[in-house]
Amino acid sequence: MSLLTKASLVMTPNAVKESKVYSIIPSNGNGDLTFTRSTLASSTLNNDAGLIEIVPYNLLNYSEQFGNASWSNTELNVSGTPPYLNQGTSPNGSVTATKIIPNTVGGVHRFVYGPTITTSAGSSYTISIFMKKNDFNYCFFRENINGTTDNSFFNLQTVTLGTIGAGRTATIQDFGNGWIRCSVTATTTTTSINVIGIGVTDTNGNTTVIGDNIKFNYLWGAQLVQGSVPKDYFFTTDRLNVPRLNYDTVGGCPALLLEPQRTNLLLNSVWSGSSTSPTSWSLNGTGVSTRIASIKNPNVGAYNFVSTAIARIFFFQTQTFTINTTSCLSVYVESASVPVQVQFILAIINAVGTPTYFKNNVAITATTNIEAGNTYSIVYAASATTTISEVRVGLHNTGIVGNVTLSMPQLQTGLSSIAAYSTSFIPTTTGAVTRNADQFSRSNIYTNGLITSSGGAWYLEINNNLSLTRDNSGTGLYIGDSATTPNNSFGVINTGTGRLVINKKIAGTLTSLYTTTTNTIKVVFNWNGSTMDVFVNGTKQVTATTFTSTALEFLSAYLCYVPKYIKGIYLFPAPLTDTECTNLTA
Repeated sequence: MSLLTKASLVMTPNAVKESKVYSIIPSNGNGDLTFTRSTLASSTLNNDAGLIEIVPYNLLNYSEQFGNASWSNTELNVSGTPPYLNQGTSPNGSVTATKIIPNTVGGVHRFVYGPTITTSAGSSYTISIFMKKNDFNYCFFRENINGTTDNSFFNLQTVTLGTIGAGRTATIQDFGNGWIRCSVTATTTTTSINVIGIGVTDTNGNTTVIGDNIKFNYLWGAQLVQGSVPKDYFFTTDRLNVPRLNYDTVGGCPALLLEPQRTNLLLNSVWSGSSTSPTSWSLNGTGVSTRIASIKNPNVGAYNFVSTAIARIFFFQTQTFTINTTSCLSVYVESASVPVQVQFILAIINAVGTPTYFKNNVAITATTNIEAGNTYSIVYAASATTTISEVRVGLHNTGIVGNVTLSMPQLQTGLSSIAAYSTSFIPTTTGAVTRNADQFSRSNIYTNGLITSSGGAWYLEINNNLSLTRDNSGTGLYIGDSATTPNNSFGVINTGTGRLVINKKIAGTLTSLYTTTTNTIKVVFNWNGSTMDVFVNGTKQVTATTFTSTALEFLSAYLCYVPKYIKGIYLFPAPLTDTECTNLTA
């Protein structure tokens, strides 16, 4: 019998929506994880093409709810009978399509998106919408993506492009059942978009039409993405809680990425600016710096630095370092020539403490030659006093010959005194940006029979379990009697250093059972109502430790002050055999 047939919950991170990570088993929603972050577009991930992109990639709030306050209307009938919301079957089969109904006033009839959208100057953005013709032949956009307001038209009857606004490109695609997806792309010249209108008309190039409060077209699924192509549609409400599916390898399987709260203190980390230096950064040196498009993240800038033996060149900012904090400065290396070395790339001048250098969060020597395709970081221990220091990125040492292209600089702080490793890139423009911690919870796992009074088994697979110096926390990823402050629980937690630790908590007393030793860990907690065994990577590491609490209601990830890349979670309502646990974790 397959172990999957015994499982009460199977989560392999492949399907998400706002605030939710779907489980394959069960299919009734009792196994879906409720996800929270409460942060907008300051989070990034590695997508399945190996590129870094913003999460969420739909930058519009309430993408289907055109009656929400985020959307206003111009000369539309939004109070007639029947109402205009949820009046037609959408492309995904739900009855969520909106009727866009021009009233009898002659003029421009459209929905208008109200909130101003922060953008990265010099990057491409694409607005798209699904529309189905009922009475009007044309859909049109009126937007100012590239800093000038213009209109673009789409012929819904012939599925062809009409007149497109200046400096823009457009696509039109037939999605079947009468639904057409229209999109416009332009490159921003400013740091915001504050005009997005979606309307209907009967004439190419003319936004005006006279309605009768009856005739309509169907509208659904508005989306704005950073990039030059429309992406798969993603439903949003307030965009605060979109899970991150992070890919380690191109074409591989994703992991659910959970990271602690972090702040990028650097201004303009997206490196928008002139051909020789980014805005908010100062240029020092007599070498050459040239702005090019980033290979890893097409939505940010990269700079190529060229230095000779008698010259050096770097960008710098001044930053205030607070007493008793640890700082981590990191940068992505797009390309590099030997013998450029790590200490030539990053520097925090006048910071107190001994610097430690890292390649992808693994400690290295300061003289290690850098390699393209990696993130390098420098960590300074806590400062003795509040210090204003100069942060340098580039070829900042004299007497070297080098050619290196860098992007996505980041200066991070933690919640307390720890910022001793780099996390995923946090884009900034005119100010520091904070990404809140990723968290999830699945309640009522005991009530819903996912585990039982006789015990059960919990399988967990985590990648990138590096040995890190990090924020200390007595919680992490666990099954327990509370989603936030369990009194009885077991799971994997953070300590102040090293790798994840397997622990149990009984009546508030925390006991460490085993410290993991590898980058990938496959764990089974197997308990029978009175004792628990723990298997790690094919070996029983803990035998019959006392654990008598049975009514554990929460599968939770809370205060995970260390990155976790979760590849899979299974629950079983009854204990497994030793052979099954060994095979499952091998």
